[in-house]
Amino acid sequence: MKENFQITIKRPVEEVFTIVNDFEQLSKASEGKISIKPVDGKPSTGKGAEQVVSTQFPGMDEIRIETVEFDENKRVLRKFHIKDLPTTVDLKFSPKDGETVVDLEVELIPQSMVYKMMIPMLAKTIKDQKGKAMEEVQKQLESQV
Repeated sequence: MKENFQITIKRPVEEVFTIVNDFEQLSKASEGKISIKPVDGKPSTGKGAEQVVSTQFPGMDEIRIETVEFDENKRVLRKFHIKDLPTTVDLKFSPKDGETVVDLEVELIPQSMVYKMMIPMLAKTIKDQKGKAMEEVQKQLESQV
């Protein structure tokens, strides 16, 4: 399942790109709901960088995030190694009138029967919540210093 999003952030592309790739800052912005830690022996940013995300939500496994492509101020492609639901997130950044347009493509690849059965419901939920989620992301990114 693929879903596309677009958001405009009222900040220059260099700032938005930096914020999106600052995992320490992203972790702080989550207000303690998630923690993001670098993987030992891997770069902290750029192509080949890896982080492990853990949450305080019961039943949630840690998720390893791998940066597969990294073109400074233009594009980041990440793989989220989620058990039975590997996910890729492709972020493309472009300047427009001093602001930044971010195009996101999210691809969920269900591998278990449970996830395959859940995809239609998940697609509907994403479609229904897309606007609200993008507003929240926009607010978070614009408030980062």
